Amino acid sequence: MRRGLTQLLALSLLTFACGSNAPTIPKELLGSSSSCAAPDYPKDGFGTEPGDVVQNACFSGYRSPRAVPPSPEHLEIIAFSDYYDPAGTKGNVELLLVNTAAVWCAACVAEHHTLPAHYDEFGPQGLVILSTLFQDAARNPATLTDVERWITNFDTNFPMVGDPELQMGIYASPDTAPLNLVIDVHTMRILRKYLGNQSEVIWPYIESELARRNATP
Repeated sequence: MRRGLTQLLALSLLTFACGSNAPTIPKELLGSSSSCAAPDYPKDGFGTEPGDVVQNACFSGYRSPRAVPPSPEHLEIIAFSDYYDPAGTKGNVELLLVNTAAVWCAACVAEHHTLPAHYDEFGPQGLVILSTLFQDAARNPATLTDVERWITNFDTNFPMVGDPELQMGIYASPDTAPLNLVIDVHTMRILRKYLGNQSEVIWPYIESELARRNATP
C-alpha cells in the first residue's frame, strides 16, 4: 500500500508540473524528509479514504500565526506526526482537520472566512486544524508570500503551511478544492473526507463527534 501511494504521489506531481510554466518551488517551502523522521508513527494501513491511515507528510509554515507574525525567520517544519497521540499525552486533542486551499479557489476563500471562528469554538473541545495552501491565483505553486498574505487576510489562528509540491494531491484532485480530512489523532485514521465547500455537514459532524468523545468517561 505504501508503494502504491508513493507512485500515486509521484504521478500527481508529474501531471501537475508537465506543460506548465510554474516557477521553481522555493527551497524554504520544500518539506524536508530529514526533519520529518517519525519512528513511532503508524507503519501500515495507509490509504486515502475513510478508515485508512494518512501517510505522514511534512510541510513548511507557521504553527502559531497569531502569536508569532509570519515571516521567513519564523518558518517551522510541521508534520502530521506532530499530532499523532496514541496515548493521549499531548493534551485535550481528539480530532485533526486537515484542510487544503488555493488562492484561485472561490470555495476555499468562502470557507476560510469561517475557519478561525470554528477553531475558537471547537479548539477547546479537542479540535486542531492544519491548513495547506497549494496554488496561487494563476495556479502556480504557492509561495511563502502567498502563505503569509493568506494568513493576514483571514486572520488565521491555527497552523498554516505551504504545499507547493501538492503532497495532498494523493487524496483528491486540486480541482475539487477545498479538501477536508477529519482525522482521529489517536490512530491517524481518516474519519470523514469532504470535497468542495461542505461546511454545512463538516461542522455538525465535528461538533457531534467531539461531544460524543468528551462524554465518554
